[in-house]
Amino acid sequence: MTAPQELLVALISALRADPALQAVLGQPIRLFDAETIAPAFPYAVLQQYECRDADGVSTRRLKHRIEFATYTRHGGMIAATDLLSQMREAIERATLSLSSQRLVHIMPAETEVFRTHKTTVLRGVLRLSLYTEQVL
Repeated sequence: MTAPQELLVALISALRADPALQAVLGQPIRLFDAETIAPAFPYAVLQQYECRDADGVSTRRLKHRIEFATYTRHGGMIAATDLLSQMREAIERATLSLSSQRLVHIMPAETEVFRTHKTTVLRGVLRLSLYTEQVL
Protein backbone atom coordinates (compact mmCIF):
# COMPACT_ATOMS: atom_id res chain seq x y z
CA MET A 1 0.00 0.00 0.00
CA THR A 2 1.35 3.44 -0.88
CA ALA A 3 1.76 6.16 1.74
CA PRO A 4 -1.24 8.16 0.41
CA GLN A 5 -3.43 5.04 0.43
CA GLU A 6 -2.34 4.17 3.95
CA LEU A 7 -3.17 7.69 5.18
CA LEU A 8 -6.63 7.71 3.57
CA VAL A 9 -7.50 4.24 4.91
CA ALA A 10 -6.36 5.22 8.43
CA LEU A 11 -8.24 8.53 8.40
CA ILE A 12 -11.51 7.09 7.08
CA SER A 13 -11.29 4.14 9.49
CA ALA A 14 -10.74 6.49 12.43
CA LEU A 15 -13.67 8.68 11.43
CA ARG A 16 -15.96 5.69 10.91
CA ALA A 17 -15.04 4.38 14.38
CA ASP A 18 -15.73 7.70 16.16
CA PRO A 19 -18.82 7.29 18.41
CA ALA A 20 -19.79 10.98 18.31
CA LEU A 21 -19.66 11.02 14.51
CA GLN A 22 -21.64 7.76 14.40
CA ALA A 23 -24.32 9.47 16.47
CA VAL A 24 -24.68 12.13 13.75
CA LEU A 25 -24.10 10.03 10.59
CA GLY A 26 -25.84 6.84 11.72
CA GLN A 27 -24.78 3.25 12.17
CA PRO A 28 -23.46 1.96 9.88
CA ILE A 29 -21.93 5.36 9.44
CA ARG A 30 -22.77 7.21 6.24
CA LEU A 31 -19.21 8.26 5.44
CA PHE A 32 -18.34 7.18 1.92
CA ASP A 33 -15.10 7.11 -0.02
CA ALA A 34 -16.94 6.50 -3.29
CA GLU A 35 -20.16 7.70 -4.82
CA THR A 36 -23.22 5.94 -3.51
CA ILE A 37 -26.71 5.91 -4.94
CA ALA A 38 -29.35 7.80 -2.92
CA PRO A 39 -27.81 7.68 0.57
CA ALA A 40 -29.89 8.74 3.57
CA PHE A 41 -29.28 12.22 4.93
CA PRO A 42 -27.06 13.42 6.51
CA TYR A 43 -23.95 11.89 4.98
CA ALA A 44 -20.33 12.68 4.14
CA VAL A 45 -18.14 11.82 1.15
CA LEU A 46 -14.40 11.91 0.60
CA GLN A 47 -14.52 14.52 -2.14
CA GLN A 48 -10.92 15.25 -3.14
CA TYR A 49 -7.37 14.21 -2.36
CA GLU A 50 -4.05 15.77 -3.38
CA CYS A 51 -0.52 14.77 -2.46
CA ARG A 52 2.71 16.67 -3.16
CA ASP A 53 6.34 16.26 -2.22
CA ALA A 54 7.42 18.54 0.60
CA ASP A 55 10.80 17.01 1.34
CA GLY A 56 12.74 18.16 4.35
CA VAL A 57 16.52 18.37 4.56
CA SER A 58 16.96 14.79 5.73
CA THR A 59 13.52 13.20 5.40
CA ARG A 60 10.98 12.39 2.73
CA ARG A 61 7.94 14.48 3.55
CA LEU A 62 4.54 14.62 1.84
CA LYS A 63 1.91 17.36 1.94
CA HIS A 64 -1.65 16.05 1.71
CA ARG A 65 -4.82 18.02 1.06
CA ILE A 66 -8.04 16.18 1.81
CA GLU A 67 -11.55 17.48 1.24
CA PHE A 68 -14.75 16.01 2.66
CA ALA A 69 -18.20 17.05 1.50
CA THR A 70 -21.24 16.76 3.76
CA TYR A 71 -24.89 16.81 2.77
CA THR A 72 -27.82 17.70 5.02
CA ARG A 73 -31.49 18.16 4.29
CA HIS A 74 -33.01 19.29 7.61
CA GLY A 75 -32.04 21.98 10.09
CA GLY A 76 -30.72 24.59 7.68
CA MET A 77 -27.30 26.24 7.91
CA ILE A 78 -27.07 25.55 11.64
CA ALA A 79 -27.36 21.77 11.17
CA ALA A 80 -24.94 21.82 8.23
CA THR A 81 -22.40 23.81 10.22
CA ASP A 82 -22.84 21.49 13.20
CA LEU A 83 -22.09 18.45 11.04
CA LEU A 84 -18.85 20.07 9.84
CA SER A 85 -17.94 20.84 13.46
CA GLN A 86 -18.59 17.21 14.43
CA MET A 87 -16.32 16.02 11.61
CA ARG A 88 -13.61 18.50 12.59
CA GLU A 89 -13.75 17.39 16.23
CA ALA A 90 -13.61 13.71 15.19
CA ILE A 91 -10.48 14.45 13.15
CA GLU A 92 -8.91 16.22 16.13
CA ARG A 93 -9.69 13.15 18.32
CA ALA A 94 -8.45 10.64 15.75
CA THR A 95 -5.41 8.49 16.36
CA LEU A 96 -4.11 7.32 13.01
CA SER A 97 -2.33 4.00 12.82
CA LEU A 98 0.39 4.41 10.19
CA SER A 99 3.30 2.02 9.59
CA SER A 100 5.25 3.56 6.70
CA GLN A 101 4.94 7.19 7.75
CA ARG A 102 4.54 9.49 10.71
CA LEU A 103 1.89 12.18 10.92
CA VAL A 104 3.70 15.47 11.51
CA HIS A 105 0.84 17.94 11.20
CA ILE A 106 -2.92 17.85 10.70
CA MET A 107 -5.00 20.99 10.47
CA PRO A 108 -8.60 21.51 9.44
CA ALA A 109 -7.86 24.36 7.05
CA GLU A 110 -11.31 25.70 6.21
CA THR A 111 -15.01 24.97 6.09
CA GLU A 112 -17.89 26.36 4.09
CA VAL A 113 -21.61 25.67 3.68
CA PHE A 114 -23.83 26.50 0.73
CA ARG A 115 -27.13 25.50 -0.83
CA THR A 116 -27.13 23.06 -3.72
CA HIS A 117 -29.36 23.41 -6.78
CA LYS A 118 -31.92 21.48 -4.73
CA THR A 119 -32.63 24.30 -2.29
CA THR A 120 -33.54 21.92 0.54
CA VAL A 121 -30.08 20.29 0.49
CA LEU A 122 -27.07 21.99 2.01
CA ARG A 123 -23.51 21.03 1.10
CA GLY A 124 -20.69 21.54 3.53
CA VAL A 125 -17.00 21.31 2.73
CA LEU A 126 -14.19 20.55 5.17
CA ARG A 127 -10.63 20.93 3.86
CA LEU A 128 -7.69 19.42 5.70
CA SER A 129 -3.98 20.04 5.40
CA LEU A 130 -1.66 17.23 6.55
CA TYR A 131 2.07 16.55 6.49
CA THR A 132 3.63 13.11 6.85
CA GLU A 133 7.23 11.92 7.02
CA GLN A 134 8.50 8.60 5.83
CA VAL A 135 9.51 6.22 8.64
CA LEU A 136 13.03 4.96 8.05
